[in-house]
Amino acid sequence: VELRWLRHVAPLYEGLQERLQLPPGDDWAGPFEHSGARGLHMQLWYKRTAEDVVSTVAKTTLPGTLEQGVALLHEADLQYRWMPCVASSPSEWSCSIPAVLVNLHVKLPIVPKVISTLLHRGFVDLVAADGRVVVGTIEFTPPDHELAHGRYCGIQAPPAPARSVKSGVKLATSFLQEEGGGRFSLTSRVDYGGIPYAPEFLVRRFFQINCRLFAQRMHTCLQDF
Repeated sequence: VELRWLRHVAPLYEGLQERLQLPPGDDWAGPFEHSGARGLHMQLWYKRTAEDVVSTVAKTTLPGTLEQGVALLHEADLQYRWMPCVASSPSEWSCSIPAVLVNLHVKLPIVPKVISTLLHRGFVDLVAADGRVVVGTIEFTPPDHELAHGRYCGIQAPPAPARSVKSGVKLATSFLQEEGGGRFSLTSRVDYGGIPYAPEFLVRRFFQINCRLFAQRMHTCLQDF
């Protein structure tokens, strides 16, 4: 299992930090920004990178430690508490590799059915250019043909809701690092696949609202540590 996992994750590991450069480029919309108490700050950009793919790049600076940030992502069953539009997030963890499978049950206001998104989230150690320790994550929806008997790399896939619509994430990458002053940052890029066309003003409004909600809810969850 470990060797199979490494073979899959290693190619995605290459270029991880290049994907997360900020700002991402002139042809990205944004940034949308939100600021709050104790140094809370978030910036978000988005771009339709293919006909059915919308990508986002975001950096969120939060009060807390690097260990708390890693715990927030590792405790994926609590992701519904801080990710907007997620109603629940049943999860299963691996005993042999640093990874978790989470099924995000997403409820959007304009979509009548629940959207089910299965994600594999793996954790890797990195070192920043200035020598700081960085924890990276690599996330993707496993292909159906690799979910043998409902498992991926030995991890049982959490169930999807009945009559839900299946969606997926082509690739999501992030890294967490200390920022000093009792703060850490989470920088992430997500490539959402299977996204139909929507009017630009709706897309902009969606990400404006999500930027604020995402930052506020992560901040609230960190206060529970």
